[in-house]
Amino acid sequence: MELLRARTELTAAWQAFLVDGRLPPRIRPEIRRSWLRVREEARVDPRLRASPLAVRPEDVVARGEGDDAARIAAGVVAHYAERLRDGGHVVAYFDADGVMLACDGDPRTRRALDRVNFAPGACWAEGVTGTNAPGTALVEGRPLEVFAAEHFVEVLQPWTCASAPVRLGGRVVGAVDITSPWTAHHASLLPTAEAVAQVIEGRLEAEAARAHADLMMHVAGSALHARDDFLTVASHELKTPLTPLRTKLQAVQRLLDRTEGELDPARLREGLRGADAQVGRVVAVVNRLLDAARLLRDPVRPAPEPVDLGELVRGAVERRLDDLQRQGCHPTVTVVGEVTGCWDPALLDQALERLLSNAARYAPGPVEIEVARDGPSARVRVRDHGPGILPDDRERIFLPYERAVSCRNSAGLGLGLHAVRAIAAAHGGTVHVERAPGHGSTFVLALPGVASPR
Repeated sequence: MELLRARTELTAAWQAFLVDGRLPPRIRPEIRRSWLRVREEARVDPRLRASPLAVRPEDVVARGEGDDAARIAAGVVAHYAERLRDGGHVVAYFDADGVMLACDGDPRTRRALDRVNFAPGACWAEGVTGTNAPGTALVEGRPLEVFAAEHFVEVLQPWTCASAPVRLGGRVVGAVDITSPWTAHHASLLPTAEAVAQVIEGRLEAEAARAHADLMMHVAGSALHARDDFLTVASHELKTPLTPLRTKLQAVQRLLDRTEGELDPARLREGLRGADAQVGRVVAVVNRLLDAARLLRDPVRPAPEPVDLGELVRGAVERRLDDLQRQGCHPTVTVVGEVTGCWDPALLDQALERLLSNAARYAPGPVEIEVARDGPSARVRVRDHGPGILPDDRERIFLPYERAVSCRNSAGLGLGLHAVRAIAAAHGGTVHVERAPGHGSTFVLALPGVASPR
């Protein structure tokens, strides 16, 4: 009797709202807000005959593919629908857009609901089908029920429904709904819908935790692999100058052991000069190791000042020309027009050094460096004629300790290109690699903030 009286009063309130927009005090706040939204904003027709189809039934499975919540919800809905079907209830799951993806429950109730298209593929978003529990719960972001004439669309008023949003990481990803004839309304339906939603959330969180643990294991394994690679390369880099240093020192020692009278100053100087050169190489390697540690630990902080990029690139190449040519690298520089801007010259010099060293190490031969404007940016293109870089490696090589080839086949710490990217990013720019026409690679350093030509 109470349900009948409540339904009658709600029907009168709904009719009054349609006529003159009056909202009686007995209408719950969430229903008042929803009625106003669907009438004033969405302009839903209260005489709508059925929920419109958003996805063809045969495409519903495809829509849910890749949606972990939808996959888990399908099994949970079937389980709880089996328990609730004797009460005339139907359990359904909707995605975040209000599209039904799963439905199960009492067969008689489902057949009756088919007349309003309460079926997979239909859209029950509030802005499409008016005030209804799943659609309005998604808008309000909290559990709620809609009873009888609280539904804005008249054809839905024979029903009562209780819905609860499903969340993952604080984000609403869908909603669970329990729908029944209005005569089967019961205060336990909303807590039940909340419990079903919590089951789905729990399983989602468990899967997310497992996926995170797997990712952390992968990251840890990758870190160990990177550490081993780094130690291998660092050992090789240090051993390379230490071996000839030891040879030079042994030669000096033998010279001293064989000399009973006066020493030969020229031979002694030669031995010591060679030893000193190898010590210098060791110091250079240690400095590179320290630079690498600093790069990984501290953010790059540019000190911008006016820079003529063409002149900077020419100077960087000239200062390293002898070393580059000894490695078989023959660079040429082309500057197209005036390319100036505010950047950190010391950092850009470091970036160019690493790009040139990379070309000399992996692609000795001719290297063309071009400096030019490209709209609001400046671009430095470093093209080599080496073997090129595979498409799958073009992003990986910018990660720490990564190389285009195995560390067994090439020296270097695997941090040069990572440093270039860090320097570019610190200036708000980018660096990427392209396959050069024919063969080889082109590294493109882009820097925003180029000045307008005079």
